[in-house]
This record gives sequence, C-alpha cells and structure tokens, in this order.
Amino acid sequence: MSNRDLPESTVEWLSLVRYQMMMAAQQASLGRPLYAFALNSAQDAVESALSLVIQAVGGDVKARPDFLQSFDEAIKHGDDPDALKVFRPSLNAMNNARVSFKHHGNTPDEAAVKRHTARAVEFIEALTQQVFG
Repeated sequence: MSNRDLPESTVEWLSLVRYQMMMAAQQASLGRPLYAFALNSAQDAVESALSLVIQAVGGDVKARPDFLQSFDEAIKHGDDPDALKVFRPSLNAMNNARVSFKHHGNTPDEAAVKRHTARAVEFIEALTQQVFG
C-alpha cells in the first residue's frame, strides 16, 4: 500500500503518532526527573502505532490486550515480521521502565530514557514503513 492509497484517517493517526514521538524526544532532553516523562510519551506512541496497524488491517486482538499481545499481532502484518521481532525485547524493557516510573516512582537514568525513546522511534519507523509504505 503506498501512502497515496492511505485513508485520510490513517494519515491523521500516523501524524499524531509522529507528534507523540517528537514530544517524547523533547521530554527526553529535559532535566531530571522530568526526562522520565518521555517513557510515557514513547510508550503511548508505540501503542498507538500498534493499534493503528491492527485496526487498519483488520487484525484480531482482545478488547483489552496487553502490550506484548498487541506487538505480536501488529508485526504479523509487516512485510518482514522477523525484522520487527528484534524490537520486542527492547520495547518490553521500555514498557517495564515506564511501569516502574509511572506506578512506582522509580526514575530511570537519562541514558536509559534516551535509549528507550530512540528504539521506539526506530520501531515505529520500521513498522509503519513495512505496513503502510
């Protein structure tokens, strides 16, 4: 599917995902402890991209899937799911860091936040390229 064939609603959703990632990158450059909010934004962007893929291709997911269920379902629809699978451990680590921060107040170090944010950007770019062109 070329990007010229995408429905307007999909293009808008992709734009929102891109904006979420831009916000995450900006937040990652803030001082301690504010940079940790980048984890929330990056996670939201990844989950939004996964949901978009699943909905756009008619994938099957439970009403309230967990993060890795969504990941596994969405990557099935990429041109090369094996290339996307390599992101699973790092995105799971990002999710765990986000939960630790959001629910327990544990602020990760700045390098970890930047690494998680960068990996989320790489994944979203790869996923959207493989699914939407």
